[in-house]
Amino acid sequence: MFFAISKLVWFVLTPLNLFALLQLFGLIALRFWKRLGQALLVLAGLVFLFCGLLPMGPYLLYQIEHYYEKPERLPDSIDGILVLGGGFNTGRYDPAHIADIPVNEAADRFLAGLALYKRYPQAQLVFSGGNGKLLKGEYTESLLAKRLAGN
Repeated sequence: MFFAISKLVWFVLTPLNLFALLQLFGLIALRFWKRLGQALLVLAGLVFLFCGLLPMGPYLLYQIEHYYEKPERLPDSIDGILVLGGGFNTGRYDPAHIADIPVNEAADRFLAGLALYKRYPQAQLVFSGGNGKLLKGEYTESLLAKRLAGN
């Protein structure tokens, strides 16, 4: 239930969709409440300019990536490696072509996790990827990660 609600909320709050909804509500409101409609259309224009022209996405990503300092050297031993999902395109996977596992720009997470696991073979490797589709898909990221790792 929470998963479905989160998908709906994200659909509404995605910047481009928010812009389109504000425009739609502004056009509807223009017919009944002229000042409200104009205000919504101006707001939609500002949202479009803010999200479309300013490099907010890269700036926010940079802030997240640099919030914690990277250690200068890795410890002698670790107990576990947690790899966040998001690096596989589960909807494009075709089991007939098992060698072709579709990855995206976040596949470096998986590769970094494998590199750490090679360095620390005693550590437990946990991959947190699911499917991400509202209507359950057949394949999960965890399954694709396992197949790509050769297990």
